[in-house]
Amino acid sequence: MTNHIWTALATCVTDPPDDLVALYSSALPANQRLGIKILELPDAIKYTRAIQERTLLGNPMGLFALDDANDSNPFCYITRGPARGCILHLYHDGDTAVEYPSLSAFLNALKTAVENQLQIDHLPGKDFRPIVDQELLCNHIARLIQSDTDEAECELTVLARLLDTARVDSVWSLAQHSSFFVREAAAQLIASHPNAHLIGVAEILANDRHPQVARPGKTALSAVKRVAWSS
Repeated sequence: MTNHIWTALATCVTDPPDDLVALYSSALPANQRLGIKILELPDAIKYTRAIQERTLLGNPMGLFALDDANDSNPFCYITRGPARGCILHLYHDGDTAVEYPSLSAFLNALKTAVENQLQIDHLPGKDFRPIVDQELLCNHIARLIQSDTDEAECELTVLARLLDTARVDSVWSLAQHSSFFVREAAAQLIASHPNAHLIGVAEILANDRHPQVARPGKTALSAVKRVAWSS
């Protein structure tokens, strides 16, 4: 049975993770009224192929579709890159982000949601900054910056949130990117996790020519100054 599941998963993801294989070896969480519906394996594979064909993140991050709440905003297992094993919430028209550090954490959130009668849109226990290997992440970010493609730009806006702001060189690289979406992500990162060593970066972002960058850039600059003054 397990071999059959692994083989089926391997048609759409490279080296299927053990926990993803195990998911389809037991009953799948479901509560239609709450919008909770973990897809049966054939449906998950079909949805996964559509995501990999039609979205910028599907192939680069090796996304595997886990659910379908009939809202075009599936939760996906990341099977490639420094965030492998984490769960991404892929929004059709919204702020796509890593929301759970593991499949088990996501499944626990679903269980809690059912117990407390929470809709899929209000899952508890989200972690937008799961621990990832920072060396691996920084090297991956450097490669994405060099590739300069739409796919790389999109992936950078997601992975920027996971970056430790102590990695000053990598933050600088994001802040100087040609895409204002990536620069915006850098500004938001610094605003949320200020580091006194990033005051120069924050100043540049606060004076960015694009308002969508300058707004969070000003917030970032204020946050960095507060940290610098208190140290």
